[in-house]
This record gives sequence, C-alpha cells and structure tokens, in this order.
Amino acid sequence: MASESARATTASEAAFRVRAPNSAPRATLVVALDPPSLEVVQGLAARPWNGAVFFAPSFFEPEAGADSRRWFRDVIGRAAGFVQEVESSSQAVMIATSGQDAQLAAVVGEACAATGTKTCGLILHDPATRPPSALSSALEQLRPHVSMLSVAGDGAFAEAMLEALRA
Repeated sequence: MASESARATTASEAAFRVRAPNSAPRATLVVALDPPSLEVVQGLAARPWNGAVFFAPSFFEPEAGADSRRWFRDVIGRAAGFVQEVESSSQAVMIATSGQDAQLAAVVGEACAATGTKTCGLILHDPATRPPSALSSALEQLRPHVSMLSVAGDGAFAEAMLEALRA
C-alpha cells in the first residue's frame, strides 16, 4: 500500500498543486503621526524591507498653505507624493504615541479609504510614564481610521508587526 506522501506525488495529483507563492508581494506604507513615533519609524526605515515606504508628517517642518499632498515627506529624504504612495500601496500602517496629537490619522485614513488601501494602527504606550487618559485619547483619534488597532510598549512590536505583514 502506497503512503499518503507517495500518493500525493503521482503525476495526476501533482497537476492540482498550486505552483505560485501563497501571497502576492505587498507594498506597505508606514506613517509616523507624531514626533516620538518618528524616531521609531526612522529606525524601522533603516532596516531592509520587501516593499515598505516610510513617511512622516511634514509639520515637523511647517509650510504655510500646504495641502494634504504636501503634508508628508519621505522619511529617508526623497521628495515623494503622499497621495501617490497611498494609491500604490496595498496596506498602510499608522504609528502614533499616546499623549501626542494623532489627528493626521484622519488624513491618512481618508486617503486610504478613497483608494481601498487596508489600514492598521499601532499606538506606542508606556503605562509607567503616561496615564490611561493619554491612551484613550490616542485610541479615539486612530480608531475611526483603521481596521486593526494595536497597543504596544515599544518599537520592537512595530518591527514584529511589519514582519508579520511582510512589509
């Protein structure tokens, strides 16, 4: 009697095997929403990734009269259009810090909703240094604009999350 493994390798059954990877490569947009999360995003941008692009709000370098296409700059220094990056991405990860202003999540969320880009958020929260109200505020700002939301104590979780998303 042939083993299950031997049976699965017959030519007739081999014709039904899928000969492609189990998932298409993903283009991931990672956005820092505040100055403390920018440090985490810059650290992540220094690592090799499969297709991740890292952005930060340009309010760190204010420009009068800027519209949403100019609110973001490429973390690694190249000028790039934020809206075009959203359009070419299959997923977006927003990173915020509790106790900080994360209202730009609305801008990112609206751009992603308009293009059908999947969204998730990560709030960096240290309960030893920030009160629960800081976390609540961050949750209120991100929750309406993401389909998945996580809270982590440090940037190591952000790295693990991007690896899990195959960024």
